[in-house]
Amino acid sequence: VEPDPYDMLPFTTDDGDRNARPSPMAQLGSLLCVANQDLPTDLFSGGADTNTKLAVVNTDSGELETDPIPLTQWNTSALQTWTDAERIVASNYGTFNPADNRGGLEVINPAARESEAVLSEAELGGTPGDFTILAGVAYVVTGFTSITPVTLEGLAVGAEIYSYPSFT
Repeated sequence: VEPDPYDMLPFTTDDGDRNARPSPMAQLGSLLCVANQDLPTDLFSGGADTNTKLAVVNTDSGELETDPIPLTQWNTSALQTWTDAERIVASNYGTFNPADNRGGLEVINPAARESEAVLSEAELGGTPGDFTILAGVAYVVTGFTSITPVTLEGLAVGAEIYSYPSFT
Protein backbone atom coordinates (compact mmCIF):
# COMPACT_ATOMS: atom_id res chain seq x y z
CA VAL A 1 0.00 0.00 0.00
CA GLU A 2 1.46 3.35 -1.00
CA PRO A 3 0.56 5.85 1.73
CA ASP A 4 -0.02 9.58 1.56
CA PRO A 5 2.88 11.63 2.95
CA TYR A 6 3.05 11.42 6.75
CA ASP A 7 3.10 14.42 9.07
CA MET A 8 5.40 13.57 11.99
CA LEU A 9 5.10 16.99 13.67
CA PRO A 10 2.27 15.81 15.99
CA PHE A 11 4.76 13.30 17.43
CA THR A 12 6.89 16.06 18.94
CA THR A 13 6.45 18.08 22.11
CA ASP A 14 4.87 21.51 21.59
CA ASP A 15 7.73 23.33 23.32
CA GLY A 16 8.25 26.14 20.81
CA ASP A 17 10.93 24.20 18.91
CA ARG A 18 9.09 21.37 17.17
CA ASN A 19 11.32 19.33 14.89
CA ALA A 20 10.26 15.83 13.95
CA ARG A 21 13.50 14.03 13.23
CA PRO A 22 12.66 10.44 12.35
CA SER A 23 15.49 8.19 13.33
CA PRO A 24 15.55 4.39 13.53
CA MET A 25 12.64 2.17 12.56
CA ALA A 26 11.63 -1.37 13.47
CA GLN A 27 8.76 -3.54 12.28
CA LEU A 28 6.87 -6.12 14.32
CA GLY A 29 4.11 -7.85 12.38
CA SER A 30 2.06 -5.19 10.63
CA LEU A 31 3.29 -2.37 12.88
CA LEU A 32 6.17 -0.17 11.77
CA CYS A 33 7.50 1.96 14.62
CA VAL A 34 9.39 5.13 13.71
CA ALA A 35 11.36 6.90 16.46
CA ASN A 36 11.10 10.69 16.48
CA GLN A 37 14.03 12.14 18.40
CA ASP A 38 12.42 15.58 18.86
CA LEU A 39 15.77 17.37 18.85
CA PRO A 40 16.11 21.18 18.99
CA THR A 41 16.82 23.22 15.87
CA ASP A 42 20.28 24.14 17.18
CA LEU A 43 21.88 20.78 17.88
CA PHE A 44 24.91 22.48 19.41
CA SER A 45 22.78 24.00 22.17
CA GLY A 46 22.46 20.80 24.17
CA GLY A 47 20.91 17.98 22.15
CA ALA A 48 17.69 16.21 23.04
CA ASP A 49 15.35 18.16 25.30
CA THR A 50 12.42 15.77 25.64
CA ASN A 51 11.53 12.11 25.39
CA THR A 52 11.28 10.13 22.14
CA LYS A 53 7.86 9.27 20.69
CA LEU A 54 7.33 6.27 18.41
CA ALA A 55 5.02 6.94 15.50
CA VAL A 56 3.18 3.76 14.48
CA VAL A 57 2.33 2.92 10.87
CA ASN A 58 -0.03 0.05 10.09
CA THR A 59 1.69 -1.55 7.11
CA ASP A 60 -1.49 -3.40 6.06
CA SER A 61 -3.46 -0.19 5.60
CA GLY A 62 -0.62 2.31 5.16
CA GLU A 63 -2.21 4.50 7.83
CA LEU A 64 -0.21 6.50 10.35
CA GLU A 65 -1.84 6.09 13.77
CA THR A 66 -2.74 9.30 15.58
CA ASP A 67 -1.36 8.34 19.00
CA PRO A 68 2.36 7.77 19.43
CA ILE A 69 4.00 5.42 21.90
CA PRO A 70 5.82 7.73 24.32
CA LEU A 71 9.16 6.46 25.58
CA THR A 72 10.47 7.44 28.98
CA GLN A 73 13.96 8.08 27.60
CA TRP A 74 15.41 10.58 25.12
CA ASN A 75 17.22 10.59 21.78
CA THR A 76 16.68 7.09 20.36
CA SER A 77 19.68 5.86 18.38
CA ALA A 78 18.63 2.31 17.47
CA LEU A 79 15.55 0.06 17.43
CA GLN A 80 15.53 -3.72 17.14
CA THR A 81 12.75 -6.28 17.07
CA TRP A 82 12.74 -8.83 19.90
CA THR A 83 10.62 -11.26 17.92
CA ASP A 84 10.33 -14.06 20.51
CA ALA A 85 8.67 -11.71 23.01
CA GLU A 86 6.79 -9.63 20.42
CA ARG A 87 8.52 -6.49 21.66
CA ILE A 88 10.68 -3.71 20.26
CA VAL A 89 13.79 -2.60 22.11
CA ALA A 90 15.16 0.95 21.89
CA SER A 91 18.67 2.17 22.56
CA ASN A 92 18.57 5.78 23.71
CA TYR A 93 21.53 8.17 23.84
CA GLY A 94 19.75 10.48 26.25
CA THR A 95 21.95 13.53 26.78
CA PHE A 96 25.21 11.53 26.73
CA ASN A 97 25.37 11.96 30.53
CA PRO A 98 24.85 8.64 32.35
CA ALA A 99 24.14 10.51 35.59
CA ASP A 100 20.84 12.00 34.36
CA ASN A 101 19.20 8.64 33.49
CA ARG A 102 17.63 9.95 30.27
CA GLY A 103 19.31 7.28 28.16
CA GLY A 104 19.57 3.51 28.23
CA LEU A 105 17.64 0.51 26.91
CA GLU A 106 13.86 0.50 26.80
CA VAL A 107 11.52 -2.44 26.10
CA ILE A 108 8.33 -1.47 24.25
CA ASN A 109 5.13 -3.45 23.76
CA PRO A 110 3.72 -2.13 20.45
CA ALA A 111 0.46 -4.09 20.80
CA ALA A 112 -0.28 -2.41 24.15
CA ARG A 113 1.23 0.89 22.92
CA GLU A 114 3.43 1.25 25.99
CA SER A 115 6.95 1.18 27.34
CA GLU A 116 7.34 -1.75 29.72
CA ALA A 117 10.85 -1.67 31.16
CA VAL A 118 13.87 0.60 31.28
CA LEU A 119 17.56 0.00 31.96
CA SER A 120 19.37 3.30 32.55
CA GLU A 121 22.75 4.32 31.17
CA ALA A 122 24.18 4.13 34.69
CA GLU A 123 22.89 0.55 35.16
CA LEU A 124 24.19 -0.37 31.70
CA GLY A 125 27.64 1.05 32.37
CA GLY A 126 27.65 3.77 29.72
CA THR A 127 25.70 5.47 26.98
CA PRO A 128 24.22 2.79 24.70
CA GLY A 129 24.64 2.85 20.95
CA ASP A 130 23.92 0.27 18.30
CA PHE A 131 22.93 -3.25 19.32
CA THR A 132 21.62 -6.55 18.07
CA ILE A 133 19.43 -9.22 19.68
CA LEU A 134 20.34 -12.91 19.62
CA ALA A 135 18.31 -15.50 21.56
CA GLY A 136 16.87 -12.95 23.99
CA VAL A 137 20.21 -11.24 24.68
CA ALA A 138 20.95 -7.72 23.48
CA TYR A 139 24.61 -7.09 22.66
CA VAL A 140 24.97 -3.37 23.19
CA VAL A 141 27.79 -0.98 22.32
CA THR A 142 28.22 0.96 25.58
CA GLY A 143 30.23 4.09 26.25
CA PHE A 144 31.26 4.03 22.57
CA THR A 145 34.10 1.61 23.44
CA SER A 146 32.63 -1.61 24.87
CA ILE A 147 30.16 -4.39 24.11
CA THR A 148 27.91 -5.39 26.98
CA PRO A 149 25.36 -8.27 26.91
CA VAL A 150 21.94 -7.69 28.45
CA THR A 151 19.50 -10.55 29.02
CA LEU A 152 16.28 -8.86 28.00
CA GLU A 153 14.01 -10.93 30.24
CA GLY A 154 14.58 -9.09 33.52
CA LEU A 155 17.13 -6.68 31.97
CA ALA A 156 20.13 -8.42 33.55
CA VAL A 157 23.47 -6.83 32.60
CA GLY A 158 26.33 -9.23 31.97
CA ALA A 159 30.06 -8.65 32.04
CA GLU A 160 31.57 -6.73 29.12
CA ILE A 161 32.65 -9.06 26.33
CA TYR A 162 34.86 -6.44 24.69
CA SER A 163 36.42 -3.17 25.79
CA TYR A 164 38.54 -0.92 23.60
CA PRO A 165 41.74 0.31 25.23
CA SER A 166 41.25 3.72 26.79
CA PHE A 167 41.92 6.87 24.81
CA THR A 168 44.97 8.92 25.72
